[in-house]
Amino acid sequence: MQDVKTDKIYHSNVNHSLDSVDIAKFVGSILIFAMHCTALVDYKITQNLLEIISHWGVPFFFVSSSYFLHKKNAGGNIERKHLLHYLSRIGMLYLYWMIFNLPSIYIIHFYQKDLSSVNTWLDFFKCFFLSSTFTGSWYLVSCIFSACFIYWLSKRLKTKMILLLTLPFYLLCVFTSVYKGILPVQLYNIFYELCFPLNIFNGCFCFALGKYISENEYMLTKYLAKKRALFLFVLSYLLFVIEILFTMHFNVFGSTSVAFSTALLSYALFLICLETKISIKNNILLRKLSIIIYCCQSNVLIFNSFCKKILGGHSFIAFILSCIVVAIISQIIIIVQKKSQRKWVNYLT
Repeated sequence: MQDVKTDKIYHSNVNHSLDSVDIAKFVGSILIFAMHCTALVDYKITQNLLEIISHWGVPFFFVSSSYFLHKKNAGGNIERKHLLHYLSRIGMLYLYWMIFNLPSIYIIHFYQKDLSSVNTWLDFFKCFFLSSTFTGSWYLVSCIFSACFIYWLSKRLKTKMILLLTLPFYLLCVFTSVYKGILPVQLYNIFYELCFPLNIFNGCFCFALGKYISENEYMLTKYLAKKRALFLFVLSYLLFVIEILFTMHFNVFGSTSVAFSTALLSYALFLICLETKISIKNNILLRKLSIIIYCCQSNVLIFNSFCKKILGGHSFIAFILSCIVVAIISQIIIIVQKKSQRKWVNYLT
């Protein structure tokens, strides 16, 4: 999810409103939160469906962040100062939400563990640099790595070659997620230690896709009209479902996190957004809410688990209560940002 201030600049560089991207991000953040809360786990088929319809979210965030970042400069290759600004914003977002989520970080990484053990701290720092210290933070870490990696490659290679070079990273994520059962146990254990599929390499290919779209927007919107993009989106969703059912049938299914069709799904959805001219009054507020919902979920998931125990396992009611907590957190942050002159509050969105 993109920085609000730089988003204003990036949006002004395109020839039509992309508020549809903000709407998609908002919907995606809610679906991801609902999935992590296992909101529909009492209804097994529905919960599986929720997982299937929510996993376009993070790849879409990657594609859109990369698009707006690279759209800043003609030709797609960003300047060093714009990269540093982007890294600063994402880094501060990660730092301040990490402080906010310290209770969940303690439970995830340190609770009932030997704090004097070197392994405990090595595991924590491995997650800090490669994956998640709190739920979903791997996305922020991957944004930082992917932006730097694509910037470095862009100095040497054309975008199409970058797509080819980043594809193997994406395939590694695929074979440690949906197709996990195909890998030999020894090989999977290595990738598991490297935090695949939810690690820094996950976003590289989607970032390359975002760069490709920013450079070829006119051609894509001219030859791949909205109806064709919609057809591609529906087709990729069907392929995603087929992949899940196929791997389950042959008993190699791991998780719904990353599949071959996931990147295609997010790519098609972003093209639909490019062709969908919607203007909303509170698009900046919507953007802020998307960030808050996604980043605050780690602590809220602890509350969600507590509610489930109190309610005897009623997941949907626990989810509704968790949504109320997220709404309160969001309202407090928005109000404080409006009334306070302290800069640190703005780093939360």
